[in-house]
Amino acid sequence: MAAAAVTWTDSASLGVAAATLLALAVTALYALKQVNHARTRWATEMRREWRDLAQTREMVGGLSPNALRAKFETAWRTVDADYFVLIREPAYWDRMAFLVRKRVVSRAGIEFLIGPDIVFRWRLWEPAIGFLRHDCGFTNAYEGFEALAKQSARLLVQYRKMPGGPSDVYTGPR
Repeated sequence: MAAAAVTWTDSASLGVAAATLLALAVTALYALKQVNHARTRWATEMRREWRDLAQTREMVGGLSPNALRAKFETAWRTVDADYFVLIREPAYWDRMAFLVRKRVVSRAGIEFLIGPDIVFRWRLWEPAIGFLRHDCGFTNAYEGFEALAKQSARLLVQYRKMPGGPSDVYTGPR
């Protein structure tokens, strides 16, 4: 039985297929590089925003949740400049929740590194956000922040039950 002869069209087809495969591989590597670049850019932006929140954290520091709600409500009703400073923090956490949901930022990394902070900050902001939702009609205000905080709180409770876990859930700033 004689082997089939390879013609120039077979060789050309094989060359085109190899070139196409190479082009697809290069395109995939470029896309991965772009995704990594976007993640790095988002992470850098979120770190910069956190530093920029110093004024908000200073304004909120030492307030109870109800005192924060009163301050927030007064600032909102009078359209005071403080409102625009105060609103930065829940907006930051809501954007963080969006990035976690879209998998730009690792949920495990966020919950491991700042999960307790998210829970604490949600407990602090919950009455003020409740004001926006119930008294102002913004029923969906900062749902991402709330969902991220509740997920982090569930994980903290689970962690607390583990042997060697913390004896209590984190309740305040470090």
